Amino acid sequence: MYKYILISVFLSRAFFAADIDSQGFIRRWVVLGPYDQPGQAAPGDTAIRLDYLTDGEGITQDNIMPFPGMIVDTDYSVAESLGLRDTTNANLNPTGKPEWLEYTSPSDTIDFQVPALYNADSSDPSMNNLMTHACVFVENLTGQAVSNCRLGVGSDDAVQVFFGDEEVLIDNAARPWGSPGVIQTWSYKRFTLPVGITRVLVKVFDGTGHTGFRLKIEDGNNQPLLSNRIGVSVEPYGPCPEDVEVHAD
Repeated sequence: MYKYILISVFLSRAFFAADIDSQGFIRRWVVLGPYDQPGQAAPGDTAIRLDYLTDGEGITQDNIMPFPGMIVDTDYSVAESLGLRDTTNANLNPTGKPEWLEYTSPSDTIDFQVPALYNADSSDPSMNNLMTHACVFVENLTGQAVSNCRLGVGSDDAVQVFFGDEEVLIDNAARPWGSPGVIQTWSYKRFTLPVGITRVLVKVFDGTGHTGFRLKIEDGNNQPLLSNRIGVSVEPYGPCPEDVEVHAD
């Protein structure tokens, strides 16, 4: 068993404002999946809240800080997921274990079935009853906390969102993700965007057909946080060094 240590540097952060569109939708994420899940499009709040990625040895949905290429040795005897679903994308999960893959969408919607991710048609029955994680790190560029924020999503199907380590949105809904720009569910609580960097973790459940989501954050005046106030990164503390020494145990 190998233990992985992430060595982080602050010298050159890779936080990009261009990955937020003019309506505030975040287009750049790291994606983990597809996991086989025992429920369907709307498995219920209790099932949605369970941990589908844990390795049973300390890595959980509450504390994971992913980056592109990070492998999660999910223990399916502990995690709620039943296994890792095969896809036809050779660049996805190349070792046979779940691996976070970077993806930037050309639109406001993160479609998990595009060639760069699952490379699957929405009518493909092998892509039924699965779930996917997506994560991004948001940097507050204003120099002060932004209070009374809310977060909005459109999703296909059910969805849960963590802001930092706190759940702020859950919706046990079986639905298509709606037209571009449509928000179907707002966070059930307001929250503060602190100075610095905050993790946003999304879990999306699918029954049949398409699967994906869109997400944006608004301030206390219900105005979207745009690139003049936030940047996003798929690396929790900026780019990792190229040469890292890794030790077993």
